[in-house]
Amino acid sequence: ITNMKLIKLNFISSIFYKEILLYCFWGSLLVILNKDNHYIISKIANNEIRVKGYWYIIIFIVGLPNFIHLWLKVTRLNLKRLNDSFELKRIKTIISKKDDEIYWGCCLFLGIGILSSIYVFYNIGSIPIFEIFSNKNLDVLRINISRNFKGNEYIKNLVFLIIPPLFTFITYIYYIKFKTVKWKILFYLFFLLSFLSKTYNLEKAPIFFFLINFYMLKIILLKKITKKKFYFLCSIVIIGITSIYAIKGQLAFSYNTGVIGRVILSQVAGFYASLEIFPKVHPFLEYNSANTMGRILMEILNPKGIEKGVAGVMNTLFMAEAYSYLSKLGIYLSLGYVSFIIVIFCKVISILKRTPITLAVYSYLGFSYLSQNLTGGIIAYIYSPTLIIIVAYIVLLYFIGELLKKSKRYER
Repeated sequence: ITNMKLIKLNFISSIFYKEILLYCFWGSLLVILNKDNHYIISKIANNEIRVKGYWYIIIFIVGLPNFIHLWLKVTRLNLKRLNDSFELKRIKTIISKKDDEIYWGCCLFLGIGILSSIYVFYNIGSIPIFEIFSNKNLDVLRINISRNFKGNEYIKNLVFLIIPPLFTFITYIYYIKFKTVKWKILFYLFFLLSFLSKTYNLEKAPIFFFLINFYMLKIILLKKITKKKFYFLCSIVIIGITSIYAIKGQLAFSYNTGVIGRVILSQVAGFYASLEIFPKVHPFLEYNSANTMGRILMEILNPKGIEKGVAGVMNTLFMAEAYSYLSKLGIYLSLGYVSFIIVIFCKVISILKRTPITLAVYSYLGFSYLSQNLTGGIIAYIYSPTLIIIVAYIVLLYFIGELLKKSKRYER
């Protein structure tokens, strides 16, 4: 059901490489061998927690792919056939032969995206990415932006953070299909806006995940990319990460700190912390809990960071949040539920007409939202304003296109 070559991945195999192999497997080995030397794991994980957490992660590593395989069989969905169906020649336009109406709709959303970026940066007081060259405390600035934003949170979260990346995908597909200058310019403008959107709070991960997701979109469109382009992308990511850490005076590639430590250890650290803290230190969460599990873990494990304003939330495997609500039963139920949501999403996409919009939604939601929330939280798979607003934007884009088409008919 999957292709494991790095230059020809698909949705499920990308989950294997990123979420399972990169985020869970190597870190869990270091923890069970007591070789992690991680500032959080070493503080809270005794031998019992290390063993318990290791076996739960093994259950995740084995269980998630098998649950996905089971649901694929039940729904009779062939992922390879789904990916192959998104060949350029099979992707049809939506409104007209050249979809000029969709182009003007995208222009409208570009205007909305630009206005939202002006609003967000005005309320922040600067464009934060330029602050990395200043003498400001970037950790404090990052937390202040994320948790103490002065403006309207809905404009920031549901407009500025969603429109640019989503429409970058849409305009890129149209550009590849038609090879016209107007779509190329629109794509570049959205890409620039996406860069600002993904770096607005100085977190390093979002922009690099965006580039990886963009890489996955190119594979779906072109069926594979050359090794030369793959190595070039890897080089850009490595240079970017090294530069950011060098500017902050930190080591980028220490195995238990820097970017490698953040990827292979910090992503699983919260899972071990949840096993230790719930319910021994903090009672299991109620469904109306005021704080998220990630915030509670941070308040308990890093109170000084919270007090200084340099600590936010602790993200980890979705099973950790499920555990914080329903104990070990939550771990088992969440594995079956999340894998079901992933497959149902793919099934819905397979039923829809092959258009640049459906491919963009498949790529953006699949590789960005559904995949990344495996190390985000279980709640994102139950209720998501992000998902609702994305559907609303797509419906609005169709509606604008139809209105423009009708207005042309009346002019004739």
